[in-house]
Amino acid sequence: MGLETVELVIRFEEAFGITISDEVATRMTTPHEVTDYIMTQVAVGAEAACLSQQAFYFLRRGFSNRLQMPRRAFRPDTSLQQLIPKQNRKLVWSGLKTEIGGAALPNLSRPLWLFYLLFGSIVLFGFCAFYVMPKFSLSLKVELAIVIALLFGFVASVVTRPLKTDFRRGFRTLGGLVEYLLLHSPHSFKREQRTWTRAQVAETVRAIIVDITGVTNFTEDSHFINDMRLG
Repeated sequence: MGLETVELVIRFEEAFGITISDEVATRMTTPHEVTDYIMTQVAVGAEAACLSQQAFYFLRRGFSNRLQMPRRAFRPDTSLQQLIPKQNRKLVWSGLKTEIGGAALPNLSRPLWLFYLLFGSIVLFGFCAFYVMPKFSLSLKVELAIVIALLFGFVASVVTRPLKTDFRRGFRTLGGLVEYLLLHSPHSFKREQRTWTRAQVAETVRAIIVDITGVTNFTEDSHFINDMRLG
């Protein structure tokens, strides 16, 4: 299986709380076949409630319980940065993850300026390491410089971990969190209902495929390799 296919299988497993063997994965060549298999692994019901609506209510309940916020204040366009001040954001976010479930919410990230600073520092450190090395062969100097730069990057990432206080791009509103939940952990709020309809499974499968591959022009019967050119 190609890298994209492996990523898809992992995301399907995480989203529905199931296990897909390599043998089964190789037999699933279209979104339709993926949906058919998942339907055999999850509890099936006749409900046709909107999946986005269920995710919204699930998050709203968790935020209301933890932050003591009125339900009417939980709107899709509400900014998380305004809702949770930076000075106690890590503590509050950790509490929300405990209340709602760790997989239901994305991790906080470093500020964008710090990300670029780290990246630039790693590149600069690698170049400096390359030029101050003894007279090794060119290939050896390049390899050692890369190793040193990666080690520097690892240390820098550990040191700056306490500075991860920003919300990830794309998930900076309550509506963005609903999207994240639908893509990464829909089974976390489906546990309460414990059943899926085929339409809900197909909707989630399509959303995951688009998120991983960026391909949007496909149908349930499109072939992953022949039609969608996935590796």
